Amino acid sequence: MIAAARQALAERVERHAPLLYVAFSRDPKGTMPGVSDDVLAEVLAGASKRQLPTIVLVDDWVDAERAVRLGASVIYGFPGGAVPDSLLELMRARGAAFAPALARYLELDRLLGNDAALMDPFLNATLQADVRESYRSEKGLWERWRGDLALGRERRTVVLDSVARFVKAGVHVVAVGDAGSFPGAFQGFTSHATQAWFEQAGLDGWDRLSAATTWPAAVLGRHVGFAPGQAADFLALEAYGKSPGSCAKAALRSATSCYRISRAGFTSRNGAGES
Repeated sequence: MIAAARQALAERVERHAPLLYVAFSRDPKGTMPGVSDDVLAEVLAGASKRQLPTIVLVDDWVDAERAVRLGASVIYGFPGGAVPDSLLELMRARGAAFAPALARYLELDRLLGNDAALMDPFLNATLQADVRESYRSEKGLWERWRGDLALGRERRTVVLDSVARFVKAGVHVVAVGDAGSFPGAFQGFTSHATQAWFEQAGLDGWDRLSAATTWPAAVLGRHVGFAPGQAADFLALEAYGKSPGSCAKAALRSATSCYRISRAGFTSRNGAGES
């Protein structure tokens, strides 16, 4: 297995992969088998030597700490229980980030039987009608999906609290959409859904924006922001008018809010400012 891991890493480096995804899941019932501890150590050591960022899928905070100590750039998952203070400090010191699997575990429960959510303008325009209709009721739900649904319901509160604690501790949180592989995680829409879950976790406007822009960029070794002279990866339109329609024309329309963004602050449509 060690030899196979080395070969896989070499192939990805040769292909100029921007990052490496590794499953460290030890759950025998999990949908994705994980590597052993010694293979993880080999892969992360090799990736670190080549300056290749790594995202490690974990089931719990114990495995998260192990992965961070071995050099993981990002911890991805939906661990239950309160995140230990020692792990927060370790990740802050090491510069490791947390990628919570919010869309994967929370969107299915939010959408099931929720007519208002299913008729969201964005979702209505981008999702096939027959697919959308299949979410009208939990009845007949594919059995394989019930595990994620139950886990999301069980851990929702504690995971959202952990997201807030990571940010408060100075650890970067990065947005992941989980789109394409999991129920309720639809291409394009999940980016917006994840932002809504970040808001529910208590992250302010700039932290939510950073989680989708500057913090993921830092994982890839790019240090960008909103200061003069920095890379313009985000278009900020300060003037948008006073109506939802004019906001849409300014390309800043979302399912629930319309925002004006400037270096002075993050302002919602109703005028409430955030900093």
